[in-house]
Formats: sequence, C-alpha cells, structure tokens
Amino acid sequence: MTYWKGIFAFDNQLNRSWCKPIEKFRNVTALRNLTQTHIHQSQIYGYGVSTVFIVFPIIYVGICDCCGKSAC
Repeated sequence: MTYWKGIFAFDNQLNRSWCKPIEKFRNVTALRNLTQTHIHQSQIYGYGVSTVFIVFPIIYVGICDCCGKSAC
C-alpha cells in the first residue's frame, strides 16, 4: 500500500523489511509510521478471517451433529 519510490530494506525499528523511500525530501519517520499502521491493520484483518474460518466450522459441525442424532 505504499505510494512512494523506494528500495526493499530491513528496518530495525519495524523489525521487518519495508519499502524505504529513496527520495531525500520524504519524511522517513512518517512513512515508517504509515507502514507500521498498514502492517497492524493487515494483522487485525488476518486474525478476523482466521477466527471466521475456525469458529464457523465448529458451529456448523455442532449443529449438524446435534440435528443428525435427533437430539435437538
């Protein structure tokens, strides 16, 4: 989700690789914070999708098991 020209480089503050801007007039700190925000949002969405793929099958199997045995 970056919009600036840069190189793929490791950053100790982010503890990961990111697109470090190559233009000198860019505020590197602000762009690093923006990258960190995008990483955080991506992780939240990933946890949400993972939860959906874990919880819904458990509910589905529970309902099918209950109705299949005529225990409902």
